[in-house]
Amino acid sequence: MSLPKQLALLVSVSRPLSWVVAPAIWFSGLIHSGKYELVAFGVNDVYDYTSDSQNRRKTSQWTDGTALDQHHHRYVLLAAKISTALVLLITFSSWRKSSELFSCIVA
Repeated sequence: MSLPKQLALLVSVSRPLSWVVAPAIWFSGLIHSGKYELVAFGVNDVYDYTSDSQNRRKTSQWTDGTALDQHHHRYVLLAAKISTALVLLITFSSWRKSSELFSCIVA
């Protein structure tokens, strides 16, 4: 079998239409992980305000976070609550399709 035919065979076996699935799953995970980070780090920044305001490392927003101004606390907590509610809604909607899996997660 010639090299072009071998390559064509490999391409057809790898199901080219499915090539978009893996990046789509990865991108979906990337988008949905932001909710977790908001809840984990946002709520932490609200409750650690006193120590964060005295911490010299809290200067880079991208790596260590910042000392969140107090007038933003209410907004961040509200956004964290909304994000949590969205995750719960997504979870409950999938529960109808796989109730056994959901019962394992809750237990």
